[in-house]
Amino acid sequence: MEHERQIDYFEKYAPLLRLMATEKDFDFLASEQGYTSDLAISYRGLRREAVRGYLLELASDFEDLEEALTPLAASNEELARSLYEARKTWTRAVLYLRARLVLELLLPTPKPRSSPGAFRRVLVRMLPEPTSARKLLGAMNDLSRRLQVS
Repeated sequence: MEHERQIDYFEKYAPLLRLMATEKDFDFLASEQGYTSDLAISYRGLRREAVRGYLLELASDFEDLEEALTPLAASNEELARSLYEARKTWTRAVLYLRARLVLELLLPTPKPRSSPGAFRRVLVRMLPEPTSARKLLGAMNDLSRRLQVS
């Protein structure tokens, strides 16, 4: 993999983090005139497809980094350890993102022109924050920097 400039993975995947960090979009839509539950269901489907697309791109980026760094890691114990830790973080992040997509299927869509119901508010608060995804992006930025200086 040839790097002309270092990629900022936080910047590249900021939309993914935003999509996974909040359910407020649905509450906003519900407060707008013309909102229907069908609109929320359609939006959730589009959102899920966007997240799946980001996951495919993230997998490709991680695999490219791993492929480029593996030969260097053979002679650098610290890099090998960093690569191993990044792979573990990758696994946790992907599990989190996939689990989050499944959990979102359980969330009821907000009713038109209403504030979120108590049940929905409790469920939304129970959704974990995407800390593993943020940690992965940080690890990828670190690996990318190491690749630049090699």
